[in-house]
Amino acid sequence: MRRTRLAHLTALASLLLMLSCAEPFFSEIEDPTNEPLAMALIVEPEGVVLGIGRSVQLRATPRAASGEVVGGYSIAWESSDDGVVSVGEDGQITGVSLGSARVSATAEK
Repeated sequence: MRRTRLAHLTALASLLLMLSCAEPFFSEIEDPTNEPLAMALIVEPEGVVLGIGRSVQLRATPRAASGEVVGGYSIAWESSDDGVVSVGEDGQITGVSLGSARVSATAEK
């Protein structure tokens, strides 16, 4: 019975160690200029439904692990089907025809 308890305590201690190490690892990532790197790209608004000929301006915001906005990134936009939704270099989307398409943004430094 002692061995079983020891095994559970060892597994729990290992799990706690992994969880406590995960947070600093992600928050300490920086580029050579000591600026935080983007860990997420937030695109707003989400789930847009467009009529044919209607347009909406999308915004993409790079954020660090801490949640702060990170500058210095260029954003590239892409539509999964340009025949349904076109997207401009500035993130403006326009409904072209009936259907569904996914618009994605990519941030590059």
